[in-house]
Amino acid sequence: MPVVMPHDDKKTVLREIEQERLVEIYQHSQALIRRVEAIITPSVERIADLFYTEMLTIVGAQPFLNHALVDTRLRLSLAEWIKQLFLPQTKEEVYLHIQRQREVGNIHARINIPIYLVHHGIRVLKRECRQLLIDSNLERNEMATALSLVEELLDYSSFLINESYFNDIIINERSAQALRMNTINQGLAMDCERLRSLLFDWLRRILTSLYQTPAPTLQQLPTIFSSDFGLWVTYKAELLFIDHQQEVDHLKAQLIKINELVKQAITLRDTNSIIELGATINNLNDAVTHSSWFLSSFINHALEMESGRDPLTHLFNRRYIPTIMQRAIRISATQNAPFCILLLDIDFFKKVNDGWGHDNGDAILIQVGELLVTHVRAGDFVFRYGGEEFLVLLNDINLDTATHIAEKLRLLIEKHTFYINKTIPFTITTSIGIALHEGHPDYSVVISQADGALYQAKEKGRNRIEVANNLLSNPPTTA
Repeated sequence: MPVVMPHDDKKTVLREIEQERLVEIYQHSQALIRRVEAIITPSVERIADLFYTEMLTIVGAQPFLNHALVDTRLRLSLAEWIKQLFLPQTKEEVYLHIQRQREVGNIHARINIPIYLVHHGIRVLKRECRQLLIDSNLERNEMATALSLVEELLDYSSFLINESYFNDIIINERSAQALRMNTINQGLAMDCERLRSLLFDWLRRILTSLYQTPAPTLQQLPTIFSSDFGLWVTYKAELLFIDHQQEVDHLKAQLIKINELVKQAITLRDTNSIIELGATINNLNDAVTHSSWFLSSFINHALEMESGRDPLTHLFNRRYIPTIMQRAIRISATQNAPFCILLLDIDFFKKVNDGWGHDNGDAILIQVGELLVTHVRAGDFVFRYGGEEFLVLLNDINLDTATHIAEKLRLLIEKHTFYINKTIPFTITTSIGIALHEGHPDYSVVISQADGALYQAKEKGRNRIEVANNLLSNPPTTA
């Protein structure tokens, strides 16, 4: 009876076969590769320019290619990538080449580039390389072999990039599903109750403002979209309740309705239309009450599932950063809603562990995590980034407001009384790096910028905040 090979084992065997075939191509075609290299390499910059000019005409490509940093570096990196296509000679160099293609696939997945753009890009490269060979002085038989060689090398690179891309996409989707499951817990139910209270607090502020003298303008009133409730609906509800999309869409529609009713109420107040104003305020109250009821329905879906969180602080761990950050970038691009990253590091934390033991160090981390979660907005995310570092994603915010929040958190931690052995008062400080996402499709760029700012905060004496200058010497690139 034949042995059925497990799926992962089949993939491993196929991968090894493909690798050995690529090694064979490079080792047995060196003379031809050198001639092809001499024809194509002098034109790589022109190919790269043509490549990005054409790619930018494709619907959906602009968010990935139109950023200034991407435009500058990717043209150079693509030209270099084409050159490297012809460089491997030994088996070790071929394996390094294979690894580089997989790294490109990882970056494509991280940026969430649509696969149709990758495929079209390979077709453009094939076309341009083919034309260069046709225009060369190669003999007919040699030209046919050269054309086949270049097409096969590009096909293998495409295969390796796509293999890595889809592996990462699958892992990310699994993480997204786990994220939705792992965050629907009793803690979320408590958050929902808090959000209901905040929603009615917002309504009371609006109603009070409508009857103030002098009366505030629309621009002076807090919008439902910028409230804790509105931010939660925009940035978290869809992630947490993927199986209840209809309810989430209805809740989003209620936000729009509430916003329109506030505008209508202000217009009626300014025109002294008392009767119509009373009816509009009743409708506004009904819309808010209806939204509160819908939020309560989410509580019924809450489950007690804690796996996937940081076991110590119960914050999200790094596993969910790709899922959440990619979504933040999509929302930022479509709604013109910038976001900021805060990276916080507890100052001299090693002294806490060395002087008081790791159990007390863990207790400090737990208390810091609790402070952060309770003092950011409902639509923001807090992660245990590693060790004594925390990452905070502040959604729909400008740099000035994010800096104000960072300073508030720094002061909060500095002035807070922590406890060692549950009874001994203890104080700590933090250093914080801040970075504004400026449109780059790779979320790792803004995290790296925040990390650089954190390093500057530590270099300048700790217990302070620093804002990234958003200039990276070696930002990630794609090909």
